[in-house]
Order: sequence, then C-alpha cells, then structure tokens
Amino acid sequence: MNEFKWFFRNMPIKIKFSYILSFFFSLISSLLMMSIPIFYKFIIDSFQENNSEKILKSIVYFLIFNTFCTFFYWLGEYIFRSKSTASVFHYMKKTYIWSINNKKNINPEIIINDPLAFGNFSSVIYGIINIIKIPIPLIFIFLLDKNSFFIAFITIIIWFFYIKYDRNYVDKNEDEIIEIERKNFDFIDDSLKGFYDIKITSTFKYEFEKVKNKYWNWFKKIKFYIKKRNLYLLLFEILKILMMVGYIIYAFYGFYKNKYLLGTVFALIAYYDKLEGPIISSFYLNQQLGYYKKIINNLKSTFNDERENEEEKIVENIEEIKLENVDFSYTDKKILNDINLRIKKGDKIALIGKSGEGKTTLVKLITGEEKANKGNIFINSENIMNIKNIYEKIGVLSQNSHIFNRSIKENITMGRNIDEKKLKEVIELSGVKDFIEDLENGIYTITGQNGSYLSGGQRVRIALARMMLSEPEIIILDEPLEGVDKIKEEKVIENIKKYIKDKTVIIISHRFSILNMADRIIGLENGTIVLNDLKENALKSDNIFKSFFDAEKRMTFIKGDDIDE
Repeated sequence: MNEFKWFFRNMPIKIKFSYILSFFFSLISSLLMMSIPIFYKFIIDSFQENNSEKILKSIVYFLIFNTFCTFFYWLGEYIFRSKSTASVFHYMKKTYIWSINNKKNINPEIIINDPLAFGNFSSVIYGIINIIKIPIPLIFIFLLDKNSFFIAFITIIIWFFYIKYDRNYVDKNEDEIIEIERKNFDFIDDSLKGFYDIKITSTFKYEFEKVKNKYWNWFKKIKFYIKKRNLYLLLFEILKILMMVGYIIYAFYGFYKNKYLLGTVFALIAYYDKLEGPIISSFYLNQQLGYYKKIINNLKSTFNDERENEEEKIVENIEEIKLENVDFSYTDKKILNDINLRIKKGDKIALIGKSGEGKTTLVKLITGEEKANKGNIFINSENIMNIKNIYEKIGVLSQNSHIFNRSIKENITMGRNIDEKKLKEVIELSGVKDFIEDLENGIYTITGQNGSYLSGGQRVRIALARMMLSEPEIIILDEPLEGVDKIKEEKVIENIKKYIKDKTVIIISHRFSILNMADRIIGLENGTIVLNDLKENALKSDNIFKSFFDAEKRMTFIKGDDIDE
C-alpha cells in the first residue's frame, strides 16, 4: 500500500480532504441504505395488521430516512466528482512540468491517461465501502431468521469460489489472446512496411495467406474462450436462480408456519439481494487496486528525479562552467572519459570530433539533461544538479529545435507576453522578416507539423528568434545549419553572429562556416579531450582540427579542369 500512501501524500491538502469527506459521506449513506429493508418490513406488517396509524408513520419515516440517505450519497458524489477533476489536473500538470523541466520525452499516456484514470478512482472507494457493507445484510438476516442466515452464508461461499475461478480463467485466457493479437499486429505492421517489396515481387497472395492464417488462429482462440465462458456464466446464473428460489421458498415457509409476518419475508429477500453487489464488487477490488497501483508507480518513477530532495538554488549570472574528471557511459559503452574543461563568461568554443565521439553528450551534461557517472560539473562553483533555473540560462539552437504546428508568431513567443516593438526587433535580427511577406498578417501563417511548410533555413531562423526572446547567457549551437541550403547559410550565419557577440557560445558543427565563430577549439577523440587551444594555434600544428580543415578544403574547392565544359 506504499503506492497509495505516496499518492495521497503528494496530493494538495484540499483535494486530500475532499477524498476523505467523499469516502465518509458515501460510507454513511451506504450503511444507512442497508437499513431500508427494515422499513419494508414495518410497512408490510402494518398493512397486514390493518393499522392505519402505523402504516402512515412507517411510510413517513421511510421517506425521511430515504431522503436523508440519498442526500448523504449525492453529497459524497458531488464532493468526489468536483475534486477528482482537480486531482486529475494536479497530476497531469505535475507530470507535464516535470517532463518539460527535465527535458524528458515521456509517454503521453503517463501525462494524460494515467492521471485521467483517477477521475474514476471512486471504483476503489466504493470497493472498500462494499467490503465494509458485506456483514450488514448478514447481521440483519441473522436477527430476522437464523436458518435463513445459514443459507445466505453458504450462498456467499459458492459465489466467492465461482468468481475466483472465473477471474482466473479470464486473466489466463485474456493475457494469451492479447499476446497473440500483439504478435499479429507486429506481423501486419512489418508486412505493410515492406509493401514495395511485396509489389515488385508479386507476392501479395503469399503475404495475405500468412496474415489470414495468423488471424484465423486468433479468431478460433477467441471463439473457444467466449463459448466456454458463456457456458460457465449460464450455469452460474442457473445455480443463482435455484439458490434464490430455494431461499425465497424457505422464507415463505417461515411465514406459512407463523414464525414471522409477511414483512419479514420481504425483508429477508431484500437483504439476500443486497449481498450479491458488495460481494462481487469487493472481489474485484484487488484487481482495481492493482490497476491504480501500476498507474501510481508510473507517476512515481516519472518523478524519481535525483534532484528532488536537494536544495535547489538560483544563479543570477553564469561566470564559469567547470567540468572536473567527468565520465559518462550509456549502459556498458563509455562515451566520455576523464573530461576536464573550463568555459569562462564570453568564451566562444567549438567542440569537434567524429560522429559518436560524445560532443552532444557533453552538451547534455552541461545543460543538466544527463548526469555524469563520475566527476562533477559546476556553474559558479555550484553543482549543476542543484541549480533550479539552469534551463533559463542556457539556449540551444540545433537541427532538432522543434517547430510547433502553430503560427510563426506563437512559435517565436511561445505564449509569452512580448512587447510588439521588441518582437519586431527580434524578427528582424533573426532574419525571420526575410520570409514574412506582411509582418502584420504573414506572421500568423501556420508552419505545419514540425515546420513541414518551411525550409531548413526558415526553421532555424524561427528557432533563433525564439531563443533570442529568452535572452539566455550561454548559447549552444548544435549543428544548427543541418538541412540549410548553401545559399541561405550565409544569411543565417550573419544573423547568428549579430546575436552571439556578447554571449558565451558552445558550437558543435562539421561546417567551417560556423566553426569560424569560435575562438577556442576543443577536440574529442575516443571520449577524451585531445585538443584544447586557440583556433589560430590549432591550425598551425598537426591535430584533429587541422585534419578537419584540410578535408573541408579538399571537398569545397574544385579545380577548374575538374569541371566538365
């Protein structure tokens, strides 16, 4: 039950209090409603005795009592329904904010569906209440007729055994059916992805036969499962009817023998009827608890952030970033090894190296997106994992900068209340103005899914404008020109240069057009820093940067006699 303790502990006090109130009112109303068959007994007995005054009193008391119970029930429902929505949005917001702050691309189901499930958490509350309710009908039956109690008790035992068997049968077969369905889905998905090869080899008939056979086996399994379960359900319903008929006959037999009045007969039957609902509901409570336990564990693991219990600090100005003896591995593969690096305010450095050498990983460590396996990363002598506002201080411009399927303006402002004058300045400085025909109207143009209506250069400039509005102290340029054509590249670089003049800049790129902005070159090889020098010095000696530069020259400059005339 630790999961549920965590769930309630992390819930706002108002929502927590509403859950307790809802449970209290629902429990009171449910327990009181269990007394209603006694009123049936009094009313029917009064008619049998032909006592008008007793009949009237019994009906009035019944109406008052029933109204009181209904009021309690709906009060509990109102409190729960109004506050369960607040609970849903509390955990939805908490999960969403955590995902954004920690730059984690978590499953949207955990953000939406899992918190949304708590809107139906009443099933657990009522399941608990139903367990409490089970003894009440038995107590009343015992007080009315001890022999009827014995029959009812035997009935409960039979119900429990049947429901347990049925649940085991369902769980076993449904898991197997779902697994078969999943494999069939994977097969069809794989088949459809290879549609071109199926077409050019004319093997459609072969593929379809395989699909048909797989689904035919699945249908046969479902058909057998449904038939068998329906047979069990039918037999159980027949057994239930026989037990109910036997119980009713015995109740009327007591009336026939003058053991009690007719009202007692109807009260016994009503209480017997009230046993089934709570028993079935309480039996499935364990299944419901398992369902919510899984959801809560999803939320718990999502919030299992190592910085959660640390004292988070806010930095005003970043004067220095320092990496000391930093190691990082993905599973068993070591990416970075004993990295020592110092970046001071205003530095403009370039990280170079072959693909997979750890350049992007190093940037993720500097932004706090990843945590070093060994060593420390400091910002102004404070461990980066303890800094709360690190994302506000660092801006990243990369080929992966996301463009939302919204207007250009919304992509730049991201809902921030920006002064129109400042917005126009940023649009002009970033170069966005170049492809907006009408600044007043064109800015509202929809960009398409991840900027599909835009060119590579346009996407980069929109991302640049967005970053400019954030006014970060440190700029990371991670292959920002990937996908940008050479004609637009010069213009984009010009825009970037204007903006980064007084900023601390970290560049990752294979293009010398953008590497040229750096003053210092950091070379990575096999996860280790093999070069850390000024750009001018790096070009004078034989090193990784010089090799990159020479390769770029060979690929860029073409001799005239190599061109066909």
